[in-house]
Amino acid sequence: MDTWQRRMLVGACAAILTMTATAAARTQDADKGEVEFLLNCAGCHGADGKDTGPLGAKLDNKPTDLTLLAKHNHGTFDAGAIYQKIDGRNPAQKPP
Repeated sequence: MDTWQRRMLVGACAAILTMTATAAARTQDADKGEVEFLLNCAGCHGADGKDTGPLGAKLDNKPTDLTLLAKHNHGTFDAGAIYQKIDGRNPAQKPP
C-alpha cells in the first residue's frame, strides 16, 4: 500500500469515527431532551405534547399544543422564541 492509499484509508476511518460519534451524541441529546420534557413539561402539555397533561386542566390558560408550534410559525421551530415565552422574556405572548 503506498502513501496515498494509506492517507485515504486513514481519512476514511477518521470520517467514519466522527460520524459514529456524532450520531451517538445526537441520540444522547435526544434522550436527555425527552427526560427534560417528561419531567418539566408533560404534566401540563402531556407526554404527547398535545395539551393533554393532567395538570393542564387546572390552569387558567390552556397549555399550547406543542405539536403545532412549527405549523403556526411558517413551518419552522424557533427554539429561542419558545424559551423566551417559557421564561417570560417575551411578555407580549403568553407562555405555552
